[in-house]
Amino acid sequence: MRFGVIIYGWDVWHKISLIRRLALQQADFIISISEYTKRRAITANEIDGERVFVLPNALEWKTSETYEPEIRPLQPQGTLLLSVGRLNNLEQQKGFDAVIESLPALALRIPDVQYIVIGSGTDLERHRQLARQLGVSQRVHFLGTVDEKKLRYYYQCCDVFVMPSAQEGFGFVYLEAMHYAKAVVAANSGGAPEVVQDGITGSLVQYGDKDQLAETLIDLCLDRNKRRRLGKAGYQRLQEEFTFPHFKQKLTEILMKELAPRFAHKSASQIR
Repeated sequence: MRFGVIIYGWDVWHKISLIRRLALQQADFIISISEYTKRRAITANEIDGERVFVLPNALEWKTSETYEPEIRPLQPQGTLLLSVGRLNNLEQQKGFDAVIESLPALALRIPDVQYIVIGSGTDLERHRQLARQLGVSQRVHFLGTVDEKKLRYYYQCCDVFVMPSAQEGFGFVYLEAMHYAKAVVAANSGGAPEVVQDGITGSLVQYGDKDQLAETLIDLCLDRNKRRRLGKAGYQRLQEEFTFPHFKQKLTEILMKELAPRFAHKSASQIR
C-alpha cells in the first residue's frame, strides 16, 4: 500500500511518538503547508527532505463577495485594528498581548484607535487584565467566537489586520485579510513571511519588538494610501498563488510525479 501524509501543525515541529514518526518516515511522500513546517518536521523527526513537498493553503472565498449582515453588529467607531485567532494558554505566542501593549503609544498618535479581537480560549482573561492594567480596556473589544458572516464583516470594516505571531505554520487568517485587500502586519518568523511580503503586501516586524510594532501600526494607520497599496497587492498575490484552482493544480502535479511512475511500472510488470 502506498500512502502520503499531510503535515500542517505545531505537533510535527517537535519529536512525535514513535508510531507517528515511523509513519512519516515510511510515507511515499509528505505534503507540508509551508517551508517553515517542512524544515521543523525534517529536523525534529529525521525525515528525508526529498520526499517532502510544500503545498500552501488556499482560500476558497468568492472573489467578488462582499458582506452586509442582516443585523449590523456593533462596530466601534474609529481606526480599527483586527486580530483573529485562538486565545489559549498553550498558544500565547500569537501576539495579541503585544498589540494591546502597543495601544498606549498608538493612542497618542491615533486618538480614535480601536482593537477588535475575534476568538476565545483559556487565555482570554489574561488579555482582559492586561488591557485594564494599561488603561486601554475601552479600546479593546473581545468579541469571542463569531459566525462566518460577522467574521467577514469585521474583515471588511478593519483598517489594518495584525497578528504578530511567533510561530504560525502558515497563517490562514492572513489570506482571509488579503481577500478583503487589507494591509497585514505579521511577525518575521514562522510561516508568516511565506504569505506576507514585507513592504509589498504588508509589514513584518520582529516578534516581541513592541516599539517596532507600535511604529509600524502608527505608520499604517496614518497613511491610507499605503494601506490601500499594500492591501491591493495582497489581494493580487492571493489570486495568483493561494486560490483553490492553484492548490488543485499543484496537488495534481505532486500526485502525478509520485504515483504515476509507480502505476506505470506496475502495469508494465503485469503485462510481462
